Amino acid sequence: MLNIMPLPAGRQPGDPGIPDFGLIGTILDELHCDELIERLNDYRWTGRPGYAPEVMWRATLVRYLLRLRYTRDLIAQLKASRLLRRVCGLREAVPHEGTFSRFYARLAEHQDLVDAAIAQLAERVGEEIERLRGDGALPDDAPEPGRMVALDSSDVEAWGNGKGKTKADAEAKWGHRTAKLAVEGKELFYGYKLHAICDAYHGTPLSWEVRPANKNDSPELPGLMDQLKDNHPNLPVRYVMGDRGYDALSNFQYLDRQKILAVIDVRDTNKNGLYTAQGQPRCISGQAMEYVRTDRGKGHLFRCPDGGCQLKGDKPWLGKNCENEHYEGWDGDLLRRVGRLPRASKRWKRLYKRRTIVERMFGSLKRSRLLDQHCYLGINKVRLHIGVSLLTYTATMLGRLLEDDYAGMREMKVEMPVANWTARAA
Repeated sequence: MLNIMPLPAGRQPGDPGIPDFGLIGTILDELHCDELIERLNDYRWTGRPGYAPEVMWRATLVRYLLRLRYTRDLIAQLKASRLLRRVCGLREAVPHEGTFSRFYARLAEHQDLVDAAIAQLAERVGEEIERLRGDGALPDDAPEPGRMVALDSSDVEAWGNGKGKTKADAEAKWGHRTAKLAVEGKELFYGYKLHAICDAYHGTPLSWEVRPANKNDSPELPGLMDQLKDNHPNLPVRYVMGDRGYDALSNFQYLDRQKILAVIDVRDTNKNGLYTAQGQPRCISGQAMEYVRTDRGKGHLFRCPDGGCQLKGDKPWLGKNCENEHYEGWDGDLLRRVGRLPRASKRWKRLYKRRTIVERMFGSLKRSRLLDQHCYLGINKVRLHIGVSLLTYTATMLGRLLEDDYAGMREMKVEMPVANWTARAA
């Protein structure tokens, strides 16, 4: 192929006279997907020799790494920076905008390989975290990767609006999202939703799917968890955190069959006045009982608060203090209302606070990896856009870890390449 700049024979990055392009070079080297490049090379080329698939792949990744919204912005940067061309494998000539468009359309036919690359990078991230744990570089309370995970969805607006009889993107739908300019409430948007599960401590994306915006969050949980188990069968998932959007008895039962504790907020627990919003049973006075402990075979032990309830002294047979105790099981709907891990416990509350990491991941993807900035029509191309966004996000985490920067592993800012020459060639 033309227009690719290989290293001199027998030379490797880091050798004297060979430039080391820093973090962006490390990331692009880790994103060399052999099977994908081989698949793209299988196409029969006609006419003049084109740009090598590896060159186009690296340039496409650079657009996301440097947060260049439009292809024309990427082309301008490639023309302006010789080092950027070199890190992509280009000589002086730069591909035309139409060349990138055709490459992207061809890449969309191999989304399975992009998905596989994201899963492989997540595995690599886990391995590097364990390596750093062995070196004593992790906090003492850091759990092993995948022990607790969080899931949520995020809006991805379609390119063009959904008004009028002729819609720009016919596969997008109207859906609800949290209002951006209000403390509470919902607003409508036209587009898609990214549903994702990530590690609730380290923040690594573990499984994901894209649906039209009118699809509810709750039915997506089993599919995302099945995908997680297929992609990462060795992860010791113990806790799943989710907001009220995943409140469904079927989800609690699904996780319970998998021996996974659901840390999911629920609605309507105060029905009939028998339980509080935190899943605590009420005593005969109507006062919330306090969680004490869980006994295997009996259930969760709840007790009236210290000092008794409001009935003490009013009813002689209760004595001075009401010492009523009650065991609450988790059969049927109680699995959801009270929880196998009781929602009234401090442990549940501590774990639920970890759920927000998935929201921070979405925010980082939007700010630094173009998640909500695209110009593609149809769910197939939008899904590829989201996949490349996740791929470069995970690869940046890996690049930071390879530099032993665990504290900054979720820092997504990547600078333009600057060649650091170890030594001049003799």
